[in-house]
Parts: sequence; C-alpha cells; structure tokens
Amino acid sequence: MNASEPVVVVGRGRLGAGLTAALGAVGVAVELVAGRQPDRRSEPDRRDEALAAAALIVLAVPDGAIAAVADDVPRSTSRVVCHCSGARPLTDLGDHPRIASLHPLVSVPADVQLAAARLRNATWAIAGDAAASAVVELLGGTPIRISEGDRARYHATAVVASNHVAGLWAQVERLAESIGLPAEAFLGLLRGTIDSVSEVGARNALTGPVARGDWGTVRDHLAALAPDEVDQYLAGVMACARLAETDLPDELLRP
Repeated sequence: MNASEPVVVVGRGRLGAGLTAALGAVGVAVELVAGRQPDRRSEPDRRDEALAAAALIVLAVPDGAIAAVADDVPRSTSRVVCHCSGARPLTDLGDHPRIASLHPLVSVPADVQLAAARLRNATWAIAGDAAASAVVELLGGTPIRISEGDRARYHATAVVASNHVAGLWAQVERLAESIGLPAEAFLGLLRGTIDSVSEVGARNALTGPVARGDWGTVRDHLAALAPDEVDQYLAGVMACARLAETDLPDELLRP
C-alpha cells in the first residue's frame, strides 16, 4: 500500500487516536471511526461508508472485541483487515481474504500527539499481509515479523519489558515514601541501568549485592522491609541470581 490509499482506524482509544494522528502526519489518507456501530440518528452511515472505501482497516480495539468487529467489516479481496493485538492470532480476523497484524513496541500515552510521536520510528511486530510492513515503513519504523506460534511468548516478553518494569517502579515509590524520600531521586539510577543494559547487556550491567554474593546485605534488606514488600523483593533477588548464575542460600527462600 501507499500513502494515497485510504486507511480506516477502528477504535477511538489511545492506540487508535495515536495511530490515526501518526499516519496523518506522514500524509496518509486516514479516518478514525468508532469501534462499535454508531447511533444511526447521529452518525447515519459514515462508518459503513468509510469501511467500504478503505484499502486497509486497522482494528485498534480490545482483544476480546476483535472477532466481532472484524465480522462487521465487509469482505473484499482488495482490502486488508488488520488487528493491533500482540497476543491474539490472525484467525481472530475471521474469513477476510487478506489479514495482518500490527503491534507497536512502545507504551502509548493518553496524549494523542505524544502517542503519535512515539508510534513513528518505532519497532512494530507484524504478521500476515505485506501491507503491515508497508504501514511501518510509512511511519519510519522497524518491522519485526512474529510467527503465529510465537505470539504468546512475544507478548509476554513485551509485558515484562513494560508492565513489569512499571510494577517494579511502583515498589520503588512505596519504599522511597516509607523513608520520606521522593521516588524521583532514584530515576537517574533507573535510567543509568537501562543505558547500561543497552550498551553492555544485562549480565554485564548487573551490580549490587547479588552480583557480589553479598547475602548478608540481602538479609538486612529483608529484615528492614515491610512484610508485604518481601515477596516482590525476593522475586527480584531470584532474577538477579539467575542472571549472575549463582545459587541463593536456602534460608533466603524461607524468610
């Protein structure tokens, strides 16, 4: 596909709005429509007209809604129907002749223009029809092709890289607050670690008590933490021990 071919993005959430803005910024003729059928009295046939005229329809809807929304799209051998799920298979798109998937490896914020900026020049996981790769190229991004059998593990990887990091940072916020410090004081440490991982890899970036085999310090940490923080801290210790290829003392697993 090229920028002159009409594209419809279905779903007015963060990804749908951001992708529409990103495609529009690079000259694509794109329209954003609701994920559900509109009230015919207020928006008579515009959604149906847009879907019927589109060369590419991108379903930026919740995973559980993909099959139903795809079934609502008219079939055509000249039209590509694409979903944006990282986890769901292409078969969720039903019997459309040409199907694909596009999943951005970025965290999409609520601010539309910021979302659009992140979606450009991003890495996208793609599958199916070549139109998916063409969209990524129009956005200046990097496509990586994911096989159907690897989708769940791919998406789990993305969740660890994004959601689990947010969960870890939430623990930093709680611990910092418990000693009267702003969590922002630790942001430089987080950014430095990410930079090191990027530059030398996780194994060489690992520092701290587990990397040194300093189990006394780890025991001190466990004694100082509130009981409801111990499990998450220990999960991190175990992950670091695996990375350092070292064994944890048995008693650390039974505090």
